Amino acid sequence: MLHRCDLMVTLKKMQHSKVNHKAKSATVKGLLVLIATTAVAASLLWKPINGYLSERALLNSTRAQVSALQGQNRQISNEIGRLNNPNEIAYLAKTKLDMVPIGAKSVTP
Repeated sequence: MLHRCDLMVTLKKMQHSKVNHKAKSATVKGLLVLIATTAVAASLLWKPINGYLSERALLNSTRAQVSALQGQNRQISNEIGRLNNPNEIAYLAKTKLDMVPIGAKSVTP
């Protein structure tokens, strides 16, 4: 048979158990709300973030193309400058086209 002290101890344990259960239940509910909120925020932000990353990759690719084209433009500008030189024109005419200045004789067979 339970004594009055034993009954009080048992009653206190049961009340303490209910409090712990409520606290655990509130913690689980809070965690579920946090997970749901995070999932919703991630799904709402996914498209803008993905679009930003795609645009950034395209911008980097375009910058690389611009840099390559600027290098080609410098090379072509240098070649234009070289080809506008009368000495270079005479040299190319002589070596590539076997041309000689007026009044000179060609020595090639």
